[in-house]
Amino acid sequence: MLFLSAAQLPALELNYYNQFNIGTKTLEFPGSYSQTGSDRKFVFSEPVKLRGGSYLYFDGENRSPAIFRLGEEVYNLPAAEEPVRFVFFIESDTVLRDFSLESSDSPIQFVSFSAEATLPESSILTILFKGDALTIPTESADYPFYLNFDSEQTETSENVELTLDYEEREDVFGIRTRKGMNPYWFYKDAGDMSPSEISVRSNNAVLTKVQRSLEFPAETALPSDLENVLYRDPSLWRQKGHEIYDWNDFPGMLIIDTADYKVQSLFFKRLAFFTEKKISAGELLSDEELAPLHGWNAHDYKAADLARFFNQAAKSDFALNAREMELREILISNGVLKETSGRLRPSGGGILSISRESSDRLRYLFLTHECYHGVFFSSDEFVASVTEIWNSLSDEERNFWRSFLDMYGYNVSDEYLLINEFQAYLMQQKTEQADSYFRGKINWMLGIKPHLVGEMRSLLANYGDTFTKSAQLVEDTAFSLTGIKAGDLVLKRKK
Repeated sequence: MLFLSAAQLPALELNYYNQFNIGTKTLEFPGSYSQTGSDRKFVFSEPVKLRGGSYLYFDGENRSPAIFRLGEEVYNLPAAEEPVRFVFFIESDTVLRDFSLESSDSPIQFVSFSAEATLPESSILTILFKGDALTIPTESADYPFYLNFDSEQTETSENVELTLDYEEREDVFGIRTRKGMNPYWFYKDAGDMSPSEISVRSNNAVLTKVQRSLEFPAETALPSDLENVLYRDPSLWRQKGHEIYDWNDFPGMLIIDTADYKVQSLFFKRLAFFTEKKISAGELLSDEELAPLHGWNAHDYKAADLARFFNQAAKSDFALNAREMELREILISNGVLKETSGRLRPSGGGILSISRESSDRLRYLFLTHECYHGVFFSSDEFVASVTEIWNSLSDEERNFWRSFLDMYGYNVSDEYLLINEFQAYLMQQKTEQADSYFRGKINWMLGIKPHLVGEMRSLLANYGDTFTKSAQLVEDTAFSLTGIKAGDLVLKRKK
């Protein structure tokens, strides 16, 4: 029989991989306990009385999933690579006489045990394991909060269910994870208090990191998944007329959501004509020249083009508007651009934009399209693979894309832009929808330029599967490099 004395413990909360060291309190468990036999059952020398609302701390090392039995309660403990602190909430007055640890295929290194009636203040969520769910108690769910899931699955599919339990309703989210780390952020909706409880059920993703009550200065982009970008209440935006996000799947790829097209145009219209429009690529158009022209209703720009735009304006003493100067500061503050020796230089990433003036359907379509540009800006390997696919097309197939994009006003002499739009238009819908989408676009093109009828007939006669085939090739390379597929980048959805 092994006797262990009471232990002094720092008050830490759940920490799978020992990433946080935030506690300052010292706790003492009242009494000692002993281990009997080889069944890992620990018996207290005297029964331990715990008041309802108290927390129990357990330090240990478990190399594989285990079961922890605390009186009548049963908890599932995930495997961890480092020493772990588990925290358990005692709902009602409880007398504890024993606890036990069970592991299927590896020993558990028991460290120490303690109890405390109140949980110390902290930015880290307390996670409680019970059955097959993880539960976060009332006072720990202050907005904004953040959860990170580590997934081993290769195929992206919904494998996490997260429930926010409010006094008058439940919000249930289905979450899809990609292989690797998957961070998700939750921001307060208008009128919402913090949820009274958060429950997480997962098939094969492990919750590895949680934080709450974080603060972001107005100039700092909010880390976010795309569900927040699409549906977050504009009344909670920190800036007048727009909000800034940092896409969690591709950090450094900023997204600006604007209240309307007017605000969006003030930010991006001149930039669009400078970088993408065939009538003025490389030129800075004046406000008078821009006035009668149509820009875009959604935007995407890589860091190098953004730096070139602002540097040319500075070199030529071109007066930019207030929103453009605000954009410049946003890009510098969030690390997309850096200023050295009076010039801006690209640091990586870029910026995307959609607007609240677009309908819900178009907002989803535009965000999907622009975010595939974000993938293109973020991965040199993806650029190389898509370029190879583009070069494998016949002249007839590539001519379709030049004609199609030319009719939208793109500068099709810019090969990088041409290839980037090629993949984004293919990936903005499911691969099985690509053929019907582009055949519809052909009818639209012929309505404007009927002289293209012979060219289009020849394309469809010789390469009838070109759209489906190209979409599948681009999707395959996107999936192999980034774990994403065509038509759907929103990985967290409210049910």
